[in-house]
Amino acid sequence: MTTGDTIDVSKLSLAGQGGSYILTSANVTAASATSFTVTLNAADQLAVNGILNKNGTSAVDTTTFNLAAAANWDVTASAAADLTGNGVTVSNVTAPTITSATFDGSTNVLVVTGTGLVKTIGATNDITVSKFTITGEGGATYTLSTPSNVEVTSATSFSITLSGADIAGVNSLLNKNGTSAISTTTYNIAAADDWNSVITGGNIADLTGNGITVSNALPTVVSATYDASTGTLVVTGANMVAGDTIDVSKLSLTGQAGSYTLTSANVTAASATSFTVVLNAADQLNINGILNNNGTSAVDTTTFNLAAAASWDASRTSTSDLTGNAVTVSNVTAPTITSATYDGGTHVFTITGTNLVKTIGATNDITVSKLTITGEGGATYTLSTSANVEVTSATSFTFTLAGVDIAAVDALLNKNGTSSASATTYNIAAADDWDSV
Repeated sequence: MTTGDTIDVSKLSLAGQGGSYILTSANVTAASATSFTVTLNAADQLAVNGILNKNGTSAVDTTTFNLAAAANWDVTASAAADLTGNGVTVSNVTAPTITSATFDGSTNVLVVTGTGLVKTIGATNDITVSKFTITGEGGATYTLSTPSNVEVTSATSFSITLSGADIAGVNSLLNKNGTSAISTTTYNIAAADDWNSVITGGNIADLTGNGITVSNALPTVVSATYDASTGTLVVTGANMVAGDTIDVSKLSLTGQAGSYTLTSANVTAASATSFTVVLNAADQLNINGILNNNGTSAVDTTTFNLAAAASWDASRTSTSDLTGNAVTVSNVTAPTITSATYDGGTHVFTITGTNLVKTIGATNDITVSKLTITGEGGATYTLSTSANVEVTSATSFTFTLAGVDIAAVDALLNKNGTSSASATTYNIAAADDWDSV
């Protein structure tokens, strides 16, 4: 070379980890007969730092670093190609780090800010998305699994658009705008080793201190209370807007023996954090059989839960929120029988009571064998051959005698009215668990 020669930088390529890269930086002039210097532009540095990825003369994959110069690389001297044997010694390779992130719940886009990010030769492979774990609500964590890997956009940033199961998984953790969850857990994004290529050949995991700032957090359910005496379900949540339409058909309650999906009318949110549903008669009849114990768990020890299916807040995007939404129940009252009528011609008993409930399953609300009739001469008879039945409302059920029960009952209820021929007052007694547990 000669001092002042024009060096065509586009004729230079560097080989290392995964392949080679042709420079795009501006041309330079030779400083002497033996040297020239190229300060890489941002795009070149991003690419080359992923190729020359280890201090020394070879890459993590053991490829020997090389600088190749195509023909006319020295424009002034019309230099011939010089493609091999030009070793490159690399220094100050630094592991990439994450400094922070933002998450937009409305677009499901996670924008990550860091330092020393690098590109990797190949398509859509700079950032391995499955290496990232989000921490949020209650200290719970979720590792991304469904989005495709992504490219870095610069040495300081990349973006991930969530898809599939990751949308619900992340939104359930990043459930409040700001830097911490409803439970006050500080948000964090952790990156496991090799999240941004195998640069340095060492462990580049960056696990803590990487806060996430959340905006447009999706509506979420937190907990609920249920008053069994009034059928009032008060739901506490977050990120709603007062006046939002709540699709009640998207709500289901879990308790004794299973779950039940509500059919009551839609309601509007009273605030950003609350809405109330007054159950219709059918819902109350079913729910009072499921939420059958004061407190947070059923008689069978099932923990009460309110699940909200996707789009439960019909006014804005709302993903499913199915678990962890405890329900606290109050004013559970035992069912009672107040009176009954019996038609000797049809053998039909119609029972009137209070606080009757349904039980999940078929034909199992009322256990007829728990009922005992008192009549003629003070004698009693416990039903045994008549089938169990469903309640028709919170105040009534009907059953038809069958088999030997017909003759036995007719012998006791032997006179029209409220007492038998012997003047014994008729009575129907119900043993424990006659209407569920």
